[in-house]
Amino acid sequence: HVAGLPLVVDQAWGAHLRFAGRQTISPREAFFGACEALSLAACVGRVSAEMVVPYPPGIPVLAPGEEITAETVDYLREAAASGILIHGPRDLTLATLQVVAGGLV
Repeated sequence: HVAGLPLVVDQAWGAHLRFAGRQTISPREAFFGACEALSLAACVGRVSAEMVVPYPPGIPVLAPGEEITAETVDYLREAAASGILIHGPRDLTLATLQVVAGGLV
């Protein structure tokens, strides 16, 4: 554990790849395509249309075109609750995320 950092940040240094979703469509298609805002809980199994970067550590947790996993949603909830700054999404509170319109992966 790194002194002074919330535990969720410390765990992210080595754990990010464990819960990374698979790339389902190109980042360009996801970013510029039709999207919709869903509650964080409703995003599991959907494709992200935006980048989500908690800071610290500043490592992207979601990129456009990636499948959103339950582990990713859990991590983002913990990060937001611990006061970590969130960069990238339209809704910086993480109440919603932009996902590719059209359903599940």
